Amino acid sequence: MCRTRLFGFGLLICCFLSSCTKYAFHFISPDYRPELLNQTAVITPYLYQGIIQSGNKVELKDSLNYQVATLLEEQLPKYLTGIENMLPISLSPKTRRDLEKYLFSVRLDNEYNLKKTRRVRVPEQICEEIQQDGSRFVIVFVSDGFSRTMNNYSSLASLERVTKTALSASAMVLSPYRTGMTSRRSIQPHSSSLELFVLDVLKQEILKYQRDRLDLPPTNPFTIRQHLTALFLE
Repeated sequence: MCRTRLFGFGLLICCFLSSCTKYAFHFISPDYRPELLNQTAVITPYLYQGIIQSGNKVELKDSLNYQVATLLEEQLPKYLTGIENMLPISLSPKTRRDLEKYLFSVRLDNEYNLKKTRRVRVPEQICEEIQQDGSRFVIVFVSDGFSRTMNNYSSLASLERVTKTALSASAMVLSPYRTGMTSRRSIQPHSSSLELFVLDVLKQEILKYQRDRLDLPPTNPFTIRQHLTALFLE
């Protein structure tokens, strides 16, 4: 459990540092067809929801994970035909850990590989166990997010304003030309990300990967609805 939480924390931090642009990271296989989505089973999602009370340290909370899992279960039938009568696929603890690490590596690799149509293989041992359920196409969701406490957000936002003012004044003194100056993302009270992986376990490949990120409360039904709409919009 400790190892999983540490890994989840790493994933959460990477997501936090990534670009907030919609559809910034995604790819599809040449074999992907949208109609395959209505032939898929679902693996129990990977959830990393937490709060920030001090600095930028995320504390993962099972209660928040449960809220997001419930929202996904309630809203997913609106996007996938027949999914309401289907139980999520349960994997052995080892295979679930292996799949978690594999998806994380795919996500990191995709930030550097800008080719949007390509084949990405899934390890054979993972596919073999999933196939025992009788499903060929499966969906895996990875959800991460956080909400800052009011005190945390107020203090960091105030510090950020002071820092920006100082940097702006320095730039004005050093050079009248500010074109090309880079600006990082401002401190946000909330962040929510939902990633979609569509696997073909027979061909052992990822058919589709897409990520949607919003600066909204991760446990809000509206946030989950916006995520799913973006991910399933063809």
